[in-house]
Amino acid sequence: MTARDGNEALLLVSQNHDISLVLSDVGLPVLDGIEVLSRIKLTRPDLRVILASGFVEPETRDKMERSHADGFIQKPYRIVDVLEKVRRALDHNPRTDA
Repeated sequence: MTARDGNEALLLVSQNHDISLVLSDVGLPVLDGIEVLSRIKLTRPDLRVILASGFVEPETRDKMERSHADGFIQKPYRIVDVLEKVRRALDHNPRTDA
């Protein structure tokens, strides 16, 4: 599934409880990816969210580090790097990982 902006992403997540992972650009229109992550975690704390971005301002990087994303990928990226991040996020279990 794809979303055109942050609001649409939240709507898709709320309507599709079988979603296991969200890959979101930080620079989404309407609501940025960090805000989307924050709102998702309020209602679905176990849903994995990976953020992606190109150049990141220091202030935005600080917000991303505090966001508790399940991964971050820097653009431009290779598909193998995306797949590795997705696999790592899906395999990660905070209840059992030490």
